[in-house]
Amino acid sequence: MMPAADLTRLTAIIERIRAVQGVEAVADDSPNKRIAIAAKKISDLSPARIASIARKSNDSSPERIAAIAGRISEALLSHFVKVERPGFQRLYDALSGGGVPTATLSVCGRGTREIRYTQLMRYFLDPNELHGLGDRVLRAALHTFDVNVQDLDLQKAVVKAEESLGKVKTKKGEVGCTLDLLIEIDGIYVLVEHKINSGEGEGLDETTGQVARYDKAVAKNLPHITESNSTRVYLTRTGKEAKGDVDWIPVAHRDLLRSFVAILEDASLSAVALHNLCAFLWDLLMGPIGIDALRLSELRNHINGALHNPPQSIRLKQWCDTNDIPWQNIIYILEKSYG
Repeated sequence: MMPAADLTRLTAIIERIRAVQGVEAVADDSPNKRIAIAAKKISDLSPARIASIARKSNDSSPERIAAIAGRISEALLSHFVKVERPGFQRLYDALSGGGVPTATLSVCGRGTREIRYTQLMRYFLDPNELHGLGDRVLRAALHTFDVNVQDLDLQKAVVKAEESLGKVKTKKGEVGCTLDLLIEIDGIYVLVEHKINSGEGEGLDETTGQVARYDKAVAKNLPHITESNSTRVYLTRTGKEAKGDVDWIPVAHRDLLRSFVAILEDASLSAVALHNLCAFLWDLLMGPIGIDALRLSELRNHINGALHNPPQSIRLKQWCDTNDIPWQNIIYILEKSYG
C-alpha cells in the first residue's frame, strides 16, 4: 500500500495540473515540451482515483510513485522558470504601476451593467464601426456560437442591441420582450440573450424562463425568424443553461474571451485596431468575467510570491484556477499591448 505521505504529495501535484487525460506524442520531444503538454492533459484526479491507477500500474511501489511525483514537480518548476516566468514578471510589473489596457466601462463603474456592456459588444461585433477590426470580432463570436459563416458576407451584417421582439401573453398578462443582441446576415439570424450578474427573467409560466417567452414572441411577431434560419444563444458568466426545454445554446463569457484573444495573433492588425481590441478584452475581463481591482491585487501578491520563490508557482496557478483567473490570456493580452 502506498504511504499516505506519498499519496498526498502526488495528489497535491496532480490536482494542480488541469486539462485532459494522457500525454500525446509531439515532434519536439524535449522535457519542457513534454511537461507543457502533460500539464494541459492531466485532469483533476481524486486521491481514490490516483490510488486506483497506482494499484493497476506495473510498478506501483511507493518509491516509484514518489519518484514520478518528484519528476513532475521538478519539470513543472523548470517550465515555470524557463518559459512562464517572463510573462508573469510582465504581468506583475503591469499591475505594479506599469499599466494595463483601460477598461472604460469598469473605470466608470458600469463594467457589470448588462445594457452598457451589451452596447459595447454590439459596437465591436458590427464590422462597419470604426474600431479597425473589420469583421474579425463578429467572425470569432459566430464561430463560438457554432454558426457556419463559410457562405456569409459578414460585411453585410446588421447588429442591433436592445431589439424589441414585441409583446406576448403570459400568465401574468401581456409582457414586452427586448432581446439583448440581434445579428442578421443575408437572412440568417443570431439571437443573443446576455446575462452578467442577473438571473434569467420570468417566462410564460412557472416552468419556463425568459428565453421561452422570447421564443413565443419571435414566433408570433417575427415569423420570418424561424428555427431553421436562426441560432439562439444564452450568454452568461458561467455558461449555464436557460430554464426549461428551449433550444438556446449556453455560452460562457470565457468562451468568447478565448475566441477574441485569438484575434491578437493576426499580424495584419493596425496599431489602432490592436489598441481597441486590448481595451475591449480588458473590459471583458473586468466586467462580465468578474476580475475586479481586488482580485487583480490578490493576483499581484501571488505572482510576487512565485517570482521570489518559484516553487510557489504551483500554488499561484492553483489560486488562479480556484478563482477563475485566465492568466495565460491575461499575459498574452499584455504582451500584445506592450508590443
